[in-house]
Amino acid sequence: MLDTDLALENIDALSQSHERLWADSAGRISYLSWYNFPARFYSWIQRDAGNGARKVEEALLHTFDALAKTKSPNPLARRICVEAIADTAHFSEKVRKAAFIALAALSMAREPGYSAYSDPVRIEREISAEIYSGIVQSLPIPCVDVFLYNAEIDAYLMLLRSNAPAQGVWWMPGGRIYKGESFFEAAQRKTQIESGIAGVPIAQLGTYTTYFPDSAWGKTVTTDTRNTVILSLCGWNAPSLDKDHGGWKWVPMREAPTDPYLHAAYKEASEKLTQFGFNTPKSQ
Repeated sequence: MLDTDLALENIDALSQSHERLWADSAGRISYLSWYNFPARFYSWIQRDAGNGARKVEEALLHTFDALAKTKSPNPLARRICVEAIADTAHFSEKVRKAAFIALAALSMAREPGYSAYSDPVRIEREISAEIYSGIVQSLPIPCVDVFLYNAEIDAYLMLLRSNAPAQGVWWMPGGRIYKGESFFEAAQRKTQIESGIAGVPIAQLGTYTTYFPDSAWGKTVTTDTRNTVILSLCGWNAPSLDKDHGGWKWVPMREAPTDPYLHAAYKEASEKLTQFGFNTPKSQ
C-alpha cells in the first residue's frame, strides 16, 4: 500500500514527464504543484486526446485511492482533494468521486484548534428531557449549523423544520453539540441524522447567536443558542430526512437566504468556497 509521500511522488513524477505541456497563456512553462494542481494539470488533458488523457486519469484515480488508504489527515492531501472536487470544468465525475472518497478518508474528526487534555475523549450523549429542559431555560445552548455544499449542482442544502424553535422555517442542518464532541464531529453527526448525507467538514466558520421565543417545551421556554457554522461538502447521494424535518431542497448558490443569520453564514461560506477554488456565482 502506498503511503502519503509515495502518493504525492506519483503525481510529481507524472508532472515532470509532461512538463513541456504545461504552459500558461504567456507561453511560460509552469511547474505542477499541489497548490495550482487542477487547472494547469487538466489544461494538458484538454489539449491531448486518446491514451494520454486516459493514462493521466488512471494515474489520478490510483493516487486518490492511495491517499484514501493512508487515512492520514495530511493538510496538503486534503487540500488537493478539495481542489479536485471544486474543478468541475477540468475533472471528470469519476475523478471527483475518487477525490471525495479520499477526502472523506482523510477527514479530520476534530477541527484545528480542538485541544483535548485526556485521551480518549469521552462523549456524553444521553441527557433526560427533564434535565435538558432546565438547561434550555437557564443557559445558552452550544450548537453547530452545517452549510452543506453540493459542488455538482452548485447549491446548498436547506431543511424544513417540523418542530419548535423555528418550526416551519427552512434552515441548515444542525443542532446541539454533545459534551466532548468536536465541531466537526457534531457537524457530521447532525448532517447524517437529519439529511441522511455523509458530509465532510472542510472549514470552521463564524459563531453566531440566535434567540427564539419558543422551544420544544412550548412558548413558556425560550431558546438561546450559540451556533458555530461548519462548511461541509457532500457526496452524490440524495437526502433522506429524519422525523424532525418535513422537506428538503438544494438552493442554488446564486440565491442567498433572506434571514439575517442564514445570510451571514451563506456569505462567509461563499467566501471560503472561493478560497478553495469553487467557482460559485455570488449573491449579495
